[in-house]
Amino acid sequence: MLKEAIIGAALGCAAASVFAENWIDVTSAENKAQSASRVYVDIVDSQLSNGIARFWVRTDFDPPLIVGKDTDNPQSYRQTVERWMYKCSDQTARYSTVKMIHVDGHASTARNGDWEDQWPGSVVGYTGAYICKKKGRPTAN
Repeated sequence: MLKEAIIGAALGCAAASVFAENWIDVTSAENKAQSASRVYVDIVDSQLSNGIARFWVRTDFDPPLIVGKDTDNPQSYRQTVERWMYKCSDQTARYSTVKMIHVDGHASTARNGDWEDQWPGSVVGYTGAYICKKKGRPTAN
């Protein structure tokens, strides 16, 4: 409940004012205590049309995120920037674009993930529900 209140307050403030690059730090206190990695959302540039909320999520990894540690080609990322689509009607979401910035600076992109259920307390679930509510189309709950 406290986590939801903090994220809600941050998102509410973001809707009322302009921040540098529109990124709002929504990293939980628990995660801040465990690592220097941070999660941000851009609520200012969010959109709602045809019952689908669209918004950006950025994650800065410190230490870098290593994917495929047990393979011949592990990848290390320092940042991801994701464009999410969230259905207000059934609380499912998918990314439409993910840009991954590797430790060496080069970028790779993935597109169009599958629609998946979102846990209401997750950054994507909570942000999507918030946009649906604030911009006019409440979620199914």
